[in-house]
Amino acid sequence: MGSLFGFEIKSELPLRRLNEVEGTRGELSVALAGEPLRAPEQEPVSTLVDDAGRCWYASYELEGGRCLLELPPSGRFLIDPAAGRVVVERDDDDDELLEHRIASSALCVL
Repeated sequence: MGSLFGFEIKSELPLRRLNEVEGTRGELSVALAGEPLRAPEQEPVSTLVDDAGRCWYASYELEGGRCLLELPPSGRFLIDPAAGRVVVERDDDDDELLEHRIASSALCVL
């Protein structure tokens, strides 16, 4: 286990960017999805689409204060603040980009 943003991070995925210094703000977890994370049947509350129509980011508000982020090509991230957890469904094999998305997007939203 290591820390990020002052939190101890317990992760099912290898995260090389974690600090060796102990976190003092509590514990967060990163878990692999046991089933597909599907977008709800509603419009996202926020998107980033380029001029060619490719979506780079979509965010959906879910019940219970949760949020689903879609960050192609990496995958989807279920943000669950009540549980202090990010659940990850990956779409590609780019470990470095996936870790970047976890550390700089998903955990920040959490």
